[in-house]
Amino acid sequence: MIMDLALRASKHSDCQKLKVGAVLVNKRDERTFGSNKRASSICKAIEKCEVGGHCRQTLHAEMKCLITAAREGISTRDALLYVTHYPCPDCLKAIRAAGIRKIYYKHEYPHSFPNNFADGMTIIKVGDSDAVNATKTGA
Repeated sequence: MIMDLALRASKHSDCQKLKVGAVLVNKRDERTFGSNKRASSICKAIEKCEVGGHCRQTLHAEMKCLITAAREGISTRDALLYVTHYPCPDCLKAIRAAGIRKIYYKHEYPHSFPNNFADGMTIIKVGDSDAVNATKTGA
């Protein structure tokens, strides 16, 4: 199950605030994986990462998937993204710009400003019983 792969990827996160994992799957079943990681060695404590309550030193799991796809020449057009937590506004903008139109996520994550960048996308919350169905839908 692909969501299980995203959950496993989250275990590689070195963020102290939230462990997030993601898997991007394109039409040719090519995959990229991501977990949120510190972008800087100064982020060893949450108080050094956050500015106004927002982490500014972490590369998000979704962005890692997109960057890896670009570096490896993997198409993201109409790909599916499985992510452990609902994407932040910045990630949603990048995901949409990359041509991904369907996102599956497992956990809510409250954002402190409106997250209304999902126009034209299908975003589906999956529960434990839905994880099996999410691996087949839309692929």
